[in-house]
Amino acid sequence: MAKEEKWRKSTEEWYKSINEWIEKMDGEEIRDFTIFVDFRPIFGDYSLAYELREYVVKRIQRSLNLHQLLMKDTLRFRVPIQPFGRITGIGKKRGLNLKKSAIMQIVNAIRIYSIKYGIDEINTVKRLTALTEQERFHPRDAENAKLAFHRLLTFRLQENLRQLDENLPLTNELNLARLKKDEKRLLRDALIIAKRLQQVLELSYNRNRVV
Repeated sequence: MAKEEKWRKSTEEWYKSINEWIEKMDGEEIRDFTIFVDFRPIFGDYSLAYELREYVVKRIQRSLNLHQLLMKDTLRFRVPIQPFGRITGIGKKRGLNLKKSAIMQIVNAIRIYSIKYGIDEINTVKRLTALTEQERFHPRDAENAKLAFHRLLTFRLQENLRQLDENLPLTNELNLARLKKDEKRLLRDALIIAKRLQQVLELSYNRNRVV
């Protein structure tokens, strides 16, 4: 990302960009914003990044329009599990893109709740902990989300290790046909939790959107 000019700006330019984003953002720009909002300092004067984050958190917490755009964007991808627990695979190999179909649904939902309640953490698990401490999430729901998140990341890691062993390119695709019965059960449970998060988010979106 550092190679792209749009991500290299002075402090003054970032403040200006943030204000423009919040006041004029549309569906196309929302993806860039979700990348930006999870930034973290890795070199230089960290205080500049912390001050910028504090400003961002305060500005976006008050923007209902931004919340709606974030919700609408994340609802573009549905968690592929049917009402009776059947996992919907794609293609002849019945593949499942773990990142688009499940992992990002949890990450995006927790990010949106964190923005709404002014939480400045950028790690998904830490955001869940903060939401619990603020009594925005029930402890049981937060622990379920953490469990599902870690389980999905484990599935991806295991699949990537298999791809390395077989000299295949690394992807986010999980071959459902390869899973054992107990693995399918664990995956199904994780997807159900991700689906519930998405459904709650959708209810909030439909309740607050302006027609």
